[in-house]
Order: sequence, then structure tokens, then C-alpha cells
Amino acid sequence: VLTWTDSLGLAPGVYIQDRFGSEEARISIRGSALSRTYHSFGLTVMQDGIPINYADGFFDMQTIDPSAARHVEVLRGANAASYASSTLGGAINFVSPMGYDSPALLGRAEAGSFGYGRLQAATGAVIRPATAEGNIWDYHLSASAMTQDGYREHSAQDNQKAIANAGVRISKDLESRFFFAAVRSRSQLPGYVTRAQLLSDLSVAQSRWPEDFQRRDLDSLRVANKTVLTQGDYRLELAAYALQQQLWHPIAYGFIEQDTNTVGATLKLSTEARVRGLPNNLSIAYLPDSGSTRGSSRAVAAGFTQGAVTSDYNQKSDNHRFLFEDRLRINERTLLIGSLQYQLARRHVSDSKLTSNNYDLDFTQWIPRLGIVQDITPHAQWFANLSRNFEPPIFGVATRMQASRAQTGNTVEIGTRGEHVWREGHDQIAWDVSLYRSWLSNEFQTVCASGVAVCTNAFAQTVTVNVPRSVHQGLELGASGLLSRRWESRMAMLISDFHFDENAQYGNNRLPGFPPVLLRGE
Repeated sequence: VLTWTDSLGLAPGVYIQDRFGSEEARISIRGSALSRTYHSFGLTVMQDGIPINYADGFFDMQTIDPSAARHVEVLRGANAASYASSTLGGAINFVSPMGYDSPALLGRAEAGSFGYGRLQAATGAVIRPATAEGNIWDYHLSASAMTQDGYREHSAQDNQKAIANAGVRISKDLESRFFFAAVRSRSQLPGYVTRAQLLSDLSVAQSRWPEDFQRRDLDSLRVANKTVLTQGDYRLELAAYALQQQLWHPIAYGFIEQDTNTVGATLKLSTEARVRGLPNNLSIAYLPDSGSTRGSSRAVAAGFTQGAVTSDYNQKSDNHRFLFEDRLRINERTLLIGSLQYQLARRHVSDSKLTSNNYDLDFTQWIPRLGIVQDITPHAQWFANLSRNFEPPIFGVATRMQASRAQTGNTVEIGTRGEHVWREGHDQIAWDVSLYRSWLSNEFQTVCASGVAVCTNAFAQTVTVNVPRSVHQGLELGASGLLSRRWESRMAMLISDFHFDENAQYGNNRLPGFPPVLLRGE
């Protein structure tokens, strides 16, 4: 497992597609961020339960190393509410190994076609005290480096990543863990091609550029801490994180430079005190975050050199999330889940060169969720959710975001998951099936800018707007099987119907950018 596609390509409900062999992929759950083929939003992405998103909702795939994760959790839609995620798609959580489950030393070396090479080393251990009263420490560290020339012209990559965590168990009731990540990513971008270009030469780039042009270079640092205190039936979780990203992005539209800083925290109190003798888990949480970006854009002058400044801006995002969630087991087989979130999001842009892009907006929303989980057998269950989703607009790349309203909607889903084993474990099957329908208001959609009939430049000729009403519905299916403990198969299928809802211009036409049927297996 080396890439996002390796990790999530067969996950039920996840649509993911590599972009020209790069670290970055196009990812969507239930049509989240449907309109974008570049950059990512519409999901809450976490490393060990702590967000890596910028405060406006955007996230960089390069800041995650899937090969350094122990496993990946996919929480579709309302199932991510426990993390105060309110997006249509839900959340993805990359869980790192700890010293307790890490090999003492791991090494990996790979080589392949088109100049591909990759090295990885990982280590971890538990450090026990000399006396019974001492603290128990553990740590895990993974470092990797990758380079490739790429199959297509102008698609070379070079990156280095270090991911680490260290924990201290002070007592049976108190534990603290520190997280660190450093990433250096350098990627050339071959760009989009026409159908005629593709049929003529599969390796062709959009154009011929200098080596240091049409690329995306990112440096990222991340530090975080999570501390958990347990007292009887009560559990207090405190977390804080800080991210710093520097982007150098010279492309045909302009030379983009950004310096982004994001800080956030979690304060969560949970109790397992019984309610009228019934098992119950009640959580109350406050999750604030704040981010600022200092950026500029310059025109592309002759010889692909930097020209005049076209945009010089400051972007500021602030979010305040309040979560109340209760999980009540009314009998041995039935679990009721209810949650209520309140979110306040502020977005501010101040551009000294392009003042028409300045705005200062607030978005607020109450976000309820009601769910039920019914155990059919000890190894199978069915579930249902009724929920609301809410997503303020992200800042646009080079200020191309013109959607001024938050995307909201209501979703209903029903499904089943489980496994069945027979012949004393020699044969087994597992399944995860969901059927859902979402009614959306003000969905983010990329369209050709006013006066442009055909968009040939994704940056210069498109804008993101709000679609008044749309519908997303579909079937998510994942299945796996093991036969005679020798033959194993897995598959994931998506059947999706995303369409406008009585739109003045497009009627009930299908929304672009997503295949109606997708089947993957191995």
C-alpha cells in the first residue's frame, strides 16, 4: 500500500482516481466535491483522529503517507458525526502504528519503469520503566523517499516524508501522544489533453514547458498532541494541532505562491453512565480551528517568467463546532444514535490587487442526525440514518470560487454489513451495502465562466457556483470472500445517480463528472 488509491480503491462507497500517476488523486464519496478534478475538499481527512484539512475545508493529499498507516477508516456521510464532520461525503481517518504494534525495524526498496524508485524505513518500540511507578513510553517512526520520471511527458515527481508519533502512559487513567509529520513534495503537472491528443500519443503533455514550470511544489509541517484522562465512567479528551504549508505553483494561469498556517483543538467529554439501567454513551465536544493564508499570483510573461502581480491577498478562516452525541443501547441488539451539531464558519478575503474578489461572510447551521443499528446476528447488522449535511465554501484556487452560499442537504440511508464463516473458518464472506438519497441545496458545481462556450483551461475559464437544487442517490456495495483459506477475492461497486432538480437551465439532467456504474475487484 503506497498511494491513496492503493488504500481506498476497494473501499465501499469511495470513488478515487489517480491524476497522471501523481500522489494526488481525485476522490469523492457520495458525490462530494463532484465538480473538481483538481485539489480536494468535501471530506474531513484525519491522521489519527486529528484533521489535516486547512480551516476552509481544503486538504492536500501529499501531507499523508498511506504506507505509514496501520489501517484506514472510512466513515461515510453521517457516520462521521462523532468527529464533528458534517460534509456530504463524511471522513477518512489514517491510523498510524504505535510502538505497541510496530515492528522493531522495517525496510522496503522498490524500483520500476519510467525512473520509479522508492525507499522506506520504519521503526518502533516500547520503552518500559525500571520501576513499576515509572511512565511507559512508546514510539513509531516512518521515513520514505520516492522519485519517478513518469510515463507522460512533464510528470516527474520527487518527495520525502517523515511521519512519527510518541506516546507516554503515565497511569492506567492518563495517556498522552505526540504526532509529527514533515513532507517535501515536488510534482510536475502534464496537464489536460484533448481526445485527439490522447489518441495520437498516450504520453503527451498538454504543452511543452520548461522543467521548473507547470508544477506543484509543497512543503508541509504538522505537530499535534492528544491527551486522554479517564476517571470512572468519564473520559476527557484534549487535542491540539498546528499545520504549516508553503506552496509554489507555477502554472499556465499564473505563478501562485501561498503560505498557510492552521491551528485547531478538540475538547471532548464523554460518559458511559447508564440511563435507567441501559448502557449509554454521551459525548459533548467543542472543536475550533482557524487558518490564514498569505498568497499572491503573478502573470506568466514571455519565456515563462514571472510578470506583473495580478492578485495579492490574505485569506482567513475560522470555525466553531459544537457537538452533542448520545448512543443508547435499548436492548442487547438495538443501538439508537442521536447527535446535534452547531457550526459557525467565517470566511474573509482581502485582495489588494483584485478587490472584486474581497468578501467577509459568516455561515451557521444546526446539524441533526438520528440513527439506528440493529444486530441480526453476533456478526451481522443492519443500520439506518437520517441526517443533515453542511459545508461552507472553500477559498478558490486563484480566487476562482464564486459560490457565496454554503452547501446543505438532507440524507437518508439504509444498509447492512457483516460476515459469515463456515467450515471452521476455511470459507468466509463479508459484505457492506448501503442505499442512500441526498437532497442538496446550493451544491458546488464548476461551470464555464460567463461568455465562454467551451472550457479548455480548467483554471482560467471556469468558476465554481451554487446549484440551487440537486439530488445524489446510489448504491454502495463492498464484498470479499475467502475459499478454502487459499483463494481470496474483493470487489467494490458504485451505482450512482446524481442529477439537477428542476434546474432552470439544465432541467433534471445528470450532473457531470461521475460514472453511473463503477466496478473494481481483485
